[in-house]
Amino acid sequence: MIDHESTHSASIVEDLLQHALTGVALAQRGIRQAQQKNERELVELFERALANYEECADAGRQRLHASHATGSARPAEQVTSASFAPGDGATDADVLPEGQRDRAGNWPAY
Repeated sequence: MIDHESTHSASIVEDLLQHALTGVALAQRGIRQAQQKNERELVELFERALANYEECADAGRQRLHASHATGSARPAEQVTSASFAPGDGATDADVLPEGQRDRAGNWPAY
């Protein structure tokens, strides 16, 4: 069974991380352009934005790393060629003809 809430939560954090990384790139570009035009106030503005985006990106990375490290998402069901339905517990040994185990092929359900 898939935990849709934790999957949805991870997706939101991933989206936020991508947003922060885009902000980092934009702020860096703004700093370069403001420096070229010698506009000190804009440089300071973009430097503050860069610091905020980097902080957000670091927090997002830590959150994603922590959720993957602790296994907060439930492991997916192991899929075999014998799986008929989620959670039925069937294995290849349960459904393949006696002499056909460990051989490739499409076998009818018995």
